[in-house]
Amino acid sequence: MSLTGLLPVMLAAISLFSACAPAAGDVTTVPTPTLLRAVLTDTPIPAPPTATSPVLPGPADIPTSQPDNPAVVIPAAAQRLISRTLDDLTQELGISRDTVQLHLVEAADWATVDLGCGEIAIPGSTDVTIPGYRIVFLVENTPYEYHTDTDSTFRRCEQAGTVLGETQSLLDIDPVASELVLLAQRRLGTALDLPTLRIDVTDVEPFTWSDTSLGCPQPGETYTPLVVDGYRIVLTARDQDYIFHTDFDRVIPCAPDNERLPDNQ
Repeated sequence: MSLTGLLPVMLAAISLFSACAPAAGDVTTVPTPTLLRAVLTDTPIPAPPTATSPVLPGPADIPTSQPDNPAVVIPAAAQRLISRTLDDLTQELGISRDTVQLHLVEAADWATVDLGCGEIAIPGSTDVTIPGYRIVFLVENTPYEYHTDTDSTFRRCEQAGTVLGETQSLLDIDPVASELVLLAQRRLGTALDLPTLRIDVTDVEPFTWSDTSLGCPQPGETYTPLVVDGYRIVLTARDQDYIFHTDFDRVIPCAPDNERLPDNQ
């Protein structure tokens, strides 16, 4: 092709290129992206699961120990014999009453004239029935056993645990009365500075009081009429009687001049 023929083609290509190229004022500047330094972040280590604490027992779940020999209401005759046998034991051993523990008291029907100790061999001596009591004391865990009648006769058996006859525990007595008697003994013992073993239980009777004075109104006081079940307790210490009136919660000393017993008792 001649130069004359090539020139129109070149002009046409230039025109086409110029049409496609952006104008000078229309040039778009593309921003250069700024690189950011990566900050290292500590990845927290997952905490191990917390162990579930076992359910611990509360105070109500822990059993409390109960005394083997709860307080008992001992008949007045047995109380007198306990005091006499205790005096005999302390004099023989040369010890004080405070070192002696009353371990056992039982009602008994002895089958021998030696009050069930089995130490006297008499023909026909087993053909008897003598009511009385079996009393066992402890001195430094050594038992000393006495057998008695219901009056004033007693005998210390050479061998503790020898029982010829029938016995019955005195522990199966009204537990409420027993606890109230023990409270009365402790209160009187504190007032007189005496151990409870030196305080005899002379009488315990159930009573129904007619008001909140429990049958022992105090001068100048007023009381609400109310039927209240309780007990009248008579304790003896140093040859003197002391009266207590109770409901099922309270134990109050009552002077004889203030005592008012219900008419229907």
